[in-house]
Amino acid sequence: MSPHLPSIPLSALKRPLEDLYAASKDVVKRKLKHMIAEARLKEIHKAITDVQKVKTMWRIDKEVKLLTFYYPSKVLVNQVAKTIDSISEISNTERLVIQGTVGQGKSIFLRYLCVKELSAARRIPIFFELRRYDPAQSFKNFLINAIGMYRISCDEDVFDHLAESGKLLLLLDAFDEVDPDSVTHVISEVEILAQKFPQLQIVVTSRPDSGIERSPHFRVYQLAPLTPNDHKPFLDKIVDDTRRVKEILTAIEKSGAEINSLLQTPLLLTLLVIIYNATQEIPATLSEFYDALFQTLLTRHDKTKPGFRRKRATPLSDSSLKRLFEAFCYAARQGDQLALTESVAGDLLKRAGEITGIGCIAEAFLNDITKVACLMQQEGFDYHFIHKSVVEFHAACFISHASDENAQKFYAGVFGGKWSKWRQELQFLSQIDKPRYLRYFYIPSSGEAMKELNVDVGQEVEISDDHALRILDRTRLFMVAKEKKVEVGPFRVQFAANTGFVAHSLAWDLVSRVFRRHVRPLKSSQRWLGLGEYAVHSGQKAEAIKAVREVIKAEQLNLSRAQSDLALEARVGDFVAP
Repeated sequence: MSPHLPSIPLSALKRPLEDLYAASKDVVKRKLKHMIAEARLKEIHKAITDVQKVKTMWRIDKEVKLLTFYYPSKVLVNQVAKTIDSISEISNTERLVIQGTVGQGKSIFLRYLCVKELSAARRIPIFFELRRYDPAQSFKNFLINAIGMYRISCDEDVFDHLAESGKLLLLLDAFDEVDPDSVTHVISEVEILAQKFPQLQIVVTSRPDSGIERSPHFRVYQLAPLTPNDHKPFLDKIVDDTRRVKEILTAIEKSGAEINSLLQTPLLLTLLVIIYNATQEIPATLSEFYDALFQTLLTRHDKTKPGFRRKRATPLSDSSLKRLFEAFCYAARQGDQLALTESVAGDLLKRAGEITGIGCIAEAFLNDITKVACLMQQEGFDYHFIHKSVVEFHAACFISHASDENAQKFYAGVFGGKWSKWRQELQFLSQIDKPRYLRYFYIPSSGEAMKELNVDVGQEVEISDDHALRILDRTRLFMVAKEKKVEVGPFRVQFAANTGFVAHSLAWDLVSRVFRRHVRPLKSSQRWLGLGEYAVHSGQKAEAIKAVREVIKAEQLNLSRAQSDLALEARVGDFVAP
């Protein structure tokens, strides 16, 4: 654990607030005057520094200071993993999207940057969780109200002054948790703010492909995955006993290379510690980590006292409570509801009870899930899941336990265009419901992609240069205008209409392979450029064509393997028939 940590002095906040006050005029100056008073300064300072107080999966019972367990995040800068200690080490002016996969520590990293920015005494950092955004209000009003939560009296005039001054840093967490129906609207409003207030720096965290990364106003950076070299120092942060750390590392080493390919995120390393402490075993797959989590968290307190079983509010067995929770999670994901009022939670439980036939009082269910299993947290009168991946895995479990008819309905629904919303559930289902995932979703999606790209599934003939460039040009880049010319900098990606799951994945793979260097400004005023055109213009034609052939060949191989796996499953089914 970390030694005693110095507190952030009040002067770190006082300096930028006094600068804001000095630069203000008339009405705004009067509104800001009371904020530089000692008492209000202390309130604002406490509200911002409280960002570092979090409940973690390994210490759910009480808040802990982030800096006592924080393991430095690395960001890929020019494809090199670089430890980032402050926003200025990336950029002091650019608007950024910090992108990371499930459990990669995006929220913790953003909170850390907030605390570091406050200690630098240059700007006022404001951290927001976007899951709290209410589509009923404008995004600007949401920001104004959120700033008010930090004890800063804010209206439109004050917000505009803060945004124009360059003294405000907005840290927006988890764009992927914005209601899908609101994404386009929110991006539009954020872009309007970016255009109106060029001095306002905005940093957003998100999972890949949430939409915000395509905005030309943002530059995208990826969080680097953990490597085996990170395991020991990370575990030293969250495990007090050095002998236990050594034991866990030995268990990881004995598990072989496959487990190291999984242990690339802080979340999975944390889950490993929780599960290993309870079972002395290390799960072999991603889904096994989450599958073990429910039972581990539900009974971990009991295992510390032989013969003791913690009293629960519900009379349900472990399996019944898990089944009910899975249906509850599916209902929450169906309605895009991650932050739940007590009333909404009650409605979701009612639906889950009707679906499963398991009756339960809402108050008792929420008590057991928040205080015994600790898979959700209560904040005031609201509830939220300890991690988005928890609700996604258990929603996937609900589908995996569904009848073949109902599972087929689900896969048909997501195949028809909703796959992006259910992306993480589909990843879990590829492991826990593999035959039906392959039969009803992946194989049809791959076949559709090959048809869209005019590629024969069993084609042995090499794709021609012209065909490869046509495949690339299905994806277009929107170039950013700069000094009356057009050059590649931040860019927006547009895929072919109605792109399916596999076709979309192939297109993103090609974008990541081809879009690797900046090109000279174009002489024309062209704003949209096909990926193939871009490859030619940037001198990467040969490499791009090679990339297309490799990507298509790999997908053909994946499809062939999937078909073989499904055929094998059918043979097994025939074999076990009595």
